[in-house]
Amino acid sequence: MLGRVILVVLIACFAIGVAVVAEIFFLSTGGGVQSHHYSHNQYQPVYALLVQLIVTWWNGFRTWFDHDTVATIAIAATAIFTGTLWAATRKLARFANTQADDMRNLLRVASDNTIAATAQAHAMARMHAVSEAQDRSCGIKLKPWRLALS
Repeated sequence: MLGRVILVVLIACFAIGVAVVAEIFFLSTGGGVQSHHYSHNQYQPVYALLVQLIVTWWNGFRTWFDHDTVATIAIAATAIFTGTLWAATRKLARFANTQADDMRNLLRVASDNTIAATAQAHAMARMHAVSEAQDRSCGIKLKPWRLALS
């Protein structure tokens, strides 16, 4: 859950950064004049300076950050992701084994319960037969409510 929150925050920060950079580039070119009363953008030199700083930084970053660096970072990210998949698969296998053991125990208990219920039904049938035999031997007539139970 925390990983998803961090991912959403990072994506939002990236989107805001892209919007800010696009706005700075747009304003540095003289765009963004809101009405005909403001024909001069007094902040245009500041935005132009920011764009120049960003472009200079980007060119320096590109000379330092070559293809080998990109490949190394991509390989490391792939290895980390593979490790997380491996760990998740191991946890899933452990959970599946626990669930299978629980299911085996449940089936065993259900089988024992079936055997006990069958034994109880046979015992009740024998008790009913004995009760009827006692009633007949004593000459007692069955009451209507007892007939409904049989």
